[in-house]
Amino acid sequence: MKKIYSVLACAVLTLGVNAQNLQDHPTGARVPNNPARTAPPATQSSMSFYTDYDYMDEAYAVDSSGILYSRYIWDMNMNYSLPLGDTSITYAIVDFSAFWDSYNAAGPVVVPTSTFNSYTIDSVFILGGHSNHDGFDDTIIVNIIGLNSQSYPQIANVLHRDTLIAAQFGTQNQFLQAAVIGVEVNYTITNPATRYAVQVEYYGNRTLDTFGILAGFEDLGPGNCPSLPQLQNFAIQSHHYRNSYRYEQRYSPAYGILPNASNQDTYYDCNGNAPTHDVGVDSENFLQNWGIWSRITINGVGINETANTGISLEQNMPNPADNSTTINYSLANGGSNVLLEVYDVTGQLVETVDQGQQIAGAHQVELNTANYAAGVYFYTLNVDGVKVTKRMVIAE
Repeated sequence: MKKIYSVLACAVLTLGVNAQNLQDHPTGARVPNNPARTAPPATQSSMSFYTDYDYMDEAYAVDSSGILYSRYIWDMNMNYSLPLGDTSITYAIVDFSAFWDSYNAAGPVVVPTSTFNSYTIDSVFILGGHSNHDGFDDTIIVNIIGLNSQSYPQIANVLHRDTLIAAQFGTQNQFLQAAVIGVEVNYTITNPATRYAVQVEYYGNRTLDTFGILAGFEDLGPGNCPSLPQLQNFAIQSHHYRNSYRYEQRYSPAYGILPNASNQDTYYDCNGNAPTHDVGVDSENFLQNWGIWSRITINGVGINETANTGISLEQNMPNPADNSTTINYSLANGGSNVLLEVYDVTGQLVETVDQGQQIAGAHQVELNTANYAAGVYFYTLNVDGVKVTKRMVIAE
């Protein structure tokens, strides 16, 4: 019997838990790295993109740090019961409090709220498997839920719900064989500053049916935890911590979702000084990044600008740009004050070009980019407070 500690601010609660449940929980099915993702958008003009924290964490671990990235399938069922002895997960949540264009050819970039007026959650994708042996259809429910001011999921605040009912989710009747399950959501959020979370629930026969959902983590492998040399995985904290949440029966009801709003989570003590939790020294939990991602379309940019705003903003030329680039735009109405604002991928304002009061018709801005760092930027035409945005790349 090993001990897993639960972090709560500076205080730590000690839980006597069989580590087999965490390390191999309960089957411990390791899956290959780089599982198939849905293809990136064909064009950039629609301003649609995918936010996929698991994919980005793996890319960072492998490409930037040379660290193994591991995934395990964890069994999940809303019908699991703690009184009946179940110690598995009932549901999983990922919060999308930061929008990343995860599959961008230039590398993942943040999409700042200053660049759009509203957004649509087009689809949600789940990487998981399914076993159904009772002869009845099972159910997956995908909830779009609100976040509080600390970006913590609010389960009672369901903004949108989609229900899938089928005899089998995925390609085989085997929850250890993962497949991509897509859900067409088409839910629009009108405030660009509002963020959401995705909650996945599965309902099946408690003893005969199982849904397996993947979670990934940066893995240093065995032998990196002096206090527990038998620990087969040393998990590094996700670079998007905390984005993944779950409800585990073994901690129910005292702990509920882990991690929770008080920053409470499980970990292995690796330096023998419990109850102090040392980030980077102690091994984190193995459910850092659920295999749940979203396709998002930001509105107020792209091909419908003229009809919606009376403003036409063209793609900068050349793009990618080097020392300078030209931006053409046109106005349906005159007498407007025009600003061109350039933002970096973190949402910081880089430059403002004041065009003053403009007449109706075609106009042009020559933008000096010689001092810009290489990377992705957003340029916004601000016409009397109405904003239209496009993206540009600065070459190395």
